Amino acid sequence: MKFGISILAIVLVLGGCASVYDPSAIPAARQAKLLGHNQCNAALKERLFTSNVDLLECDLGAEREFAIAIKLTRMDLFNTYASQVRSIAVDADAGRISQVERDSRLAAAYNDYFSATNQAYAQTKAENDARMNFLAGAVGAFATGYAQGQAAQGSQAPVTTTCTKNGNVVNCTSF
Repeated sequence: MKFGISILAIVLVLGGCASVYDPSAIPAARQAKLLGHNQCNAALKERLFTSNVDLLECDLGAEREFAIAIKLTRMDLFNTYASQVRSIAVDADAGRISQVERDSRLAAAYNDYFSATNQAYAQTKAENDARMNFLAGAVGAFATGYAQGQAAQGSQAPVTTTCTKNGNVVNCTSF
């Protein structure tokens, strides 16, 4: 019995841990990103950048800091965005696209990145909710089965349960 409860507690503790990013970190991350973009804009005004690649690498640094600050676990989404931005910068520097086209493509790349990140977050949240609903049902079934087992044994004495927690493991003993 003690072993079964310990495993159930571990499953419950670990069951809903996955997330694409930490929404509570967004306000502070926005401030850090804004600071980074402001530094890039100041360097642009001082003509410190010699190319679109230089400017956009600076902007990507601010975006990367934002991704890290919100604890983005799907860095593949950021890396895809960064690759698109770098490609746009190279095309602009080579004269293959105009500044207007560059800005339009940059906005589209950012919107795709933002959308993909939010879609991944929503999907992970739905999966976590489904997992937690399943686990809640399993706990309820376990408790019901346990109570029925106690009743079937004719136990008239109240059952006392004590639990101890060691890290993420909870051990409970009933007597």
